[in-house]
Amino acid sequence: MSTTLGALTLHDLADAGDTGRPLVIGVTGLFAGPRDLAELGDALGYAADGCVVRLHEIEMVGDWSVEAVAAALDEAVAARFPERAVVMFGVSIGATVCLAMRSPAIRRVVAAEPVLTTEGLWPVLGRIREGLAPLPASDPRRKRMAGLLGVTDGGDVPRSYGHLIEGLRVPVDVILGSIPLNPPRPLDVFPSLLDDADRAQLAASPRVRVHIAPGAGHPVQGQAPLLVTDVVVEACRRAAAARAYDVAKLDEALFEATPATALNLLYEGEEAGTFRLAVAARNPKARVEPWTAAEKGAPADAAVFAVAPTTAALAALGDRLSPGGVAVMRCADPGALDSALLATAGFAPAELVSPGIVRLQRRAAAETPRLKLYDISLAPRLMDIRGRLPVEMLRTLPGLEVRHQTGAFAVPDADPDEPRVLVLERAGDLQDEGGRRLLKSLLAAGWIVVIELDDHPQLIAEFHGRFGEASLTRFRSVHAVQTSTESLAEAFRRENPEVAVFPNAVFELLPFPEGPRPPRVFYGAVRRGDFALQVARSLGPVIEEFPDAEFVVLGDEGVFAALPTDRKVFRPFLSYEGYLAEMSRCAVSFTPIGAKPLIETKSDAKFLDASRAGVLTIASSPCYQHVIRHGENGLIAAELSDWAVQLGHALRDPDGQRRMAKAAWDDVRTQRMFVDQIPARLAWYRSLWDRRAELTEALLARAPDLRSEPGEARPARARAAPPGPADRGPSRRSLKGPSYRQLVWDVLKLKGAERYLEVGVHNGSTIAGVGCAAIGVDPDFVFDRDPVGEKPALHLYRTTSDDFFRDQDPRAILGGPVDVAFLDGLHLFEYLLRDFIHTEQVCARTSVVMLDDCLPVNLEMTERDHRPELRQDRQLAGWWTGDVWKVLSVLREYRPDLRIAPVAVTPTGSIAITRLDPASTVLADHYDEILARYGELAFTPESFDRYWDVNAPQPAAEFLRGFDDWLADGRG
Repeated sequence: MSTTLGALTLHDLADAGDTGRPLVIGVTGLFAGPRDLAELGDALGYAADGCVVRLHEIEMVGDWSVEAVAAALDEAVAARFPERAVVMFGVSIGATVCLAMRSPAIRRVVAAEPVLTTEGLWPVLGRIREGLAPLPASDPRRKRMAGLLGVTDGGDVPRSYGHLIEGLRVPVDVILGSIPLNPPRPLDVFPSLLDDADRAQLAASPRVRVHIAPGAGHPVQGQAPLLVTDVVVEACRRAAAARAYDVAKLDEALFEATPATALNLLYEGEEAGTFRLAVAARNPKARVEPWTAAEKGAPADAAVFAVAPTTAALAALGDRLSPGGVAVMRCADPGALDSALLATAGFAPAELVSPGIVRLQRRAAAETPRLKLYDISLAPRLMDIRGRLPVEMLRTLPGLEVRHQTGAFAVPDADPDEPRVLVLERAGDLQDEGGRRLLKSLLAAGWIVVIELDDHPQLIAEFHGRFGEASLTRFRSVHAVQTSTESLAEAFRRENPEVAVFPNAVFELLPFPEGPRPPRVFYGAVRRGDFALQVARSLGPVIEEFPDAEFVVLGDEGVFAALPTDRKVFRPFLSYEGYLAEMSRCAVSFTPIGAKPLIETKSDAKFLDASRAGVLTIASSPCYQHVIRHGENGLIAAELSDWAVQLGHALRDPDGQRRMAKAAWDDVRTQRMFVDQIPARLAWYRSLWDRRAELTEALLARAPDLRSEPGEARPARARAAPPGPADRGPSRRSLKGPSYRQLVWDVLKLKGAERYLEVGVHNGSTIAGVGCAAIGVDPDFVFDRDPVGEKPALHLYRTTSDDFFRDQDPRAILGGPVDVAFLDGLHLFEYLLRDFIHTEQVCARTSVVMLDDCLPVNLEMTERDHRPELRQDRQLAGWWTGDVWKVLSVLREYRPDLRIAPVAVTPTGSIAITRLDPASTVLADHYDEILARYGELAFTPESFDRYWDVNAPQPAAEFLRGFDDWLADGRG
């Protein structure tokens, strides 16, 4: 893109138009490689689209100041994305540039280790000067370094960017490494590039939330990638959300440390109106009064100070807060608070909630011990209202240590007498060896284990194409179960009597919309089947009557195609916040669900989602007749023919539509806010701990195989910690032979393949040598050669492999099952595992699937995060296999029916697999369990050697000579 200030390139921008998702623009540092932030789009999932600007590629017309580069980016954003919600994500000096941007399209900024002061950056300035010394005077790198960092041959000119923090106009998340910058000292990794003064300035800003990456330095995105991804994804969710207040005026960190359950609050500081609106959105029953009003009224539940309170205000806290009441304040230095004064007033020691945010609690007559509550989600998406959002709300309360995590986890440590409850969302069957081992570990560690499930296992199984009676036995093996409806609770109590019902609820209420609503109808669901298609097709008469009516369809392309109108908009899956925002812009929400066994057990979540925003719901009767009072707070379509009729009623009578929507909104406000069920939740969790001996004995009576034998050692932790720099690097293995590409080509010839699939095409070096019809999948093609060659057909899909297999059938594309597949996608084991699962389904029994990089030649290259700067083996520092080696171990354990041949090819081996079973669901059925068991297991030198012993590769020439026999054995 050309701007008046310079030219820049947007990399990896998918040409998908406006998807309704926010757009993340990543801005690299000055020393970025070609793949830095390249996986940004994959990491964002449903939350956002992404693209990357490489700072060193920008061609500035004038000077290279931070402000000038920011202005060039602002101009590009305004020209290209004026209607998108943009999240800027910068690293290092690229983060500083993002902090200087002021485009109205920017909703949020995520800054990873932004450079705020260049003076005293001892780890980097000397190295930069050394790198510039041999460069000619005309080299553009000199201009960039001088302009942005102040580094020149004639001496350094310190740059200070602290003023950017004072001028922020949007919320900012700053991610910092915990390794301090000073004092200068020898270190294995770079420390953080922000000193104490920089950190204090960030902690004092009401526009900034500070996140600390434990054990990390600079660059933080390479050393703490999971934290960085979590922060960016959360920023995207917030950018997509429709709020009842101006987010840019809310001190988010202060608000999120304020107890959501507080009903009477006092507030001191600026933006009191914004704070009051934010409190009312999550707790409509709460009142916020000025701090000065406390002299006249009853003691408050919480006092909130937007700036550090005066000594007089601290002295008055004891009288103005009720026992157990909480004071929350923005305070950069908690040590400056008068601890003696606070102790005399009856306060417990101050709690640093996050950098710059301090919380105090007045002691109550009867104090409860701190409760650890961990929520582990084994469903990566679409479960926000049962896990992530409850945890975020509970985190506002003192006396709790609350965590939410998705995927693999280690059995957490805890003190023996520390109350602790672990909630497993959407746990699998738990009856196999891995599940039993996990449960034994949790029991041995003293955790109360709860399964959270808000759907019937039978419906979940059928959704995934597995028919037959689903097992409920998983509920026997835990202390308790929590669910969303009484009908589900009745089913689960047959296996476990300890079941609590926490209905789905609303976390934030929008103001009821004033004025007329546009004739816009919303439909959003995941594969509702043929009934939803029939409903869509049946709407012709009402569409004809109301030609201005517009339909917004989220996620279901079949329903979108079936609607007999051109006035329709399709959106792909969005984050939960994006989905709610899209729905809130409509007048009517459709929720068709076909009648089938157990459908009445489903919850009324979509009614709540619509009602919170004043949107009228038209729904099927089996799920919603208990909550929708037809004609009063919504409409029921009992038969297929009712859908067009009820939609016609709603569009014909705007006043009636508004009256019903307001009644539903009132129902939610008074009866279905999540904050109202918090006391019952916490009381139940604490009661489980108090009854732990009784509940554990009942559990072991139901599942005696989980009882530890006398003298049995406590099971080991569920996963090992990744090796650190000091304990990595066993002796290097050696692989000799042809390249992996040559092996692929030889197998294709020997097999006589006619159909080929490749995941992870990159520059086309492998697929270019393939002679048959082929499919190539890669989110970022960078061809440096002709990929077509003599092929009869080449089909290229610029997308992730997950999206490709979801949306396409290779058998239909190629005219039959895949003969040979080569899988070389993202080097993380869960990605390769999913690629194998999906690929096997489109193969024949004697097809061959080849896995790349499963024979790493040293231990260092198996790290999940590629950190070449930490490598001891400098010669191979650029090699990265990631942890895809785990897939070979998984296949040997879970799929002994496969025929597997490790083959010695350069650089890191290849695994050939045949005797496939396209109908097998073993890996899919155990996917969550596999992730929990294998997720972050890491090699030790000893286990690395054992892995090589078990998977010793045969020479490529030997494998190829015996290929026909190997394949013939695969038919057996």
